[in-house]
Amino acid sequence: MSWGVLVVAVPVTVMHELGAGSIGDSVTGGLWAIAGLAGALGALCTGQLRTMHRERQLIAIGTLATAAAIYPLSAALGLVGLTLGLALVGFFAGPIDVGLLSLRQRRTEASWFGRALAVSWSLNMSGLPLGSALAGLLVTRSLSAAFAVAAIAAALSGAAAYALVPAHPDKAA
Repeated sequence: MSWGVLVVAVPVTVMHELGAGSIGDSVTGGLWAIAGLAGALGALCTGQLRTMHRERQLIAIGTLATAAAIYPLSAALGLVGLTLGLALVGFFAGPIDVGLLSLRQRRTEASWFGRALAVSWSLNMSGLPLGSALAGLLVTRSLSAAFAVAAIAAALSGAAAYALVPAHPDKAA
């Protein structure tokens, strides 16, 4: 859901700072490029670590760090804060993705992996339109509130991942 809010809030923030037009559009695209490159870097760095049996910690810590990068950082310091915040959000997406995919691969029977991955990503992506719809309502009243809601959603997802993902289910096997 956080990404859905950001999809709406980032361009609106840039437009408020720079006005509508090609410069604002280019800056918005540049910000998303920074987030994407930072995500690749975060995934590469995390891929070098031993993550087995630490996936839920990676997911929880990554989402909690994402929450802090979204609010107050992205919301409070203008374009500089937004740039730094999106870079950190992207970077922390790396450990989250590595943890999530490692956990799925390790805990899913090979014959079910393709189906489990398809269903899982569909569920993961269901938050994107929900977050965008909510952000559409929020940005008309307060950009800061939209970023706060994105941060709260990230924090709740981190807490849920830590609470709901069993620590070591393969020990019983």
